[in-house]
Amino acid sequence: MAVAFDAQGHDGANGSAVTSFSSSSIITVGSGSNRALVVFLMFVIGGGSGLPTGISCTWNGVAMTAITGATFSDVTAGTSIIAYGLVNPASGANTLSASWTGARFTGVGAISFTGVDQTGGATSFAHGAGNHGNAGGNASVTITSATGNITAAAYTNDGGGAFTSTSPTQDYVESTTSNSAMNHTAGSASNTMTATPNTTNWVAAGVDVVAAAAAADVLLGQIVM
Repeated sequence: MAVAFDAQGHDGANGSAVTSFSSSSIITVGSGSNRALVVFLMFVIGGGSGLPTGISCTWNGVAMTAITGATFSDVTAGTSIIAYGLVNPASGANTLSASWTGARFTGVGAISFTGVDQTGGATSFAHGAGNHGNAGGNASVTITSATGNITAAAYTNDGGGAFTSTSPTQDYVESTTSNSAMNHTAGSASNTMTATPNTTNWVAAGVDVVAAAAAADVLLGQIVM
């Protein structure tokens, strides 16, 4: 079985520093089998601060698991990103909620899949990776993966300019409320995901979404010789 793209969406805090996020319209998860949901929380604040403390993230009231993240800080600005995952998320336009300590300018990207290993945690969301860089050049993150899997990545920056494109498959680029972007692609031994920023400091985080075992593989594992 191979992982397949299901749906994606994004939202922001409309230019305001907040300590929570809640939306029932950011993404509608489909009803396919072996579902999974990945959520990227992106934070920007001046003064070089890293990730806020006390972060929690839920879908339809069910807690999601932190997978990976990245932080960039200098003397004038800081930006951070963290990815969360959940297997067997409830289908439909349910509520995605997150909260943290310390007001931040925030962006949220969400993407769902079918055909995913249902174990959860690092088994279903393997090889999470984060990266950051100074102004100039593409934002990028390299993720170990495999044929049949999918990798997903998201990007944000310190507010100095908007992203203009991503490679490979672009899910969105957003410049109005969160200066963020998200993309995904089919798995290979190593996937390098990129987004083109407008010469500003950036962070990126990516996740390998692992395929469920094929039915034939499961049955073979049950044979007693």
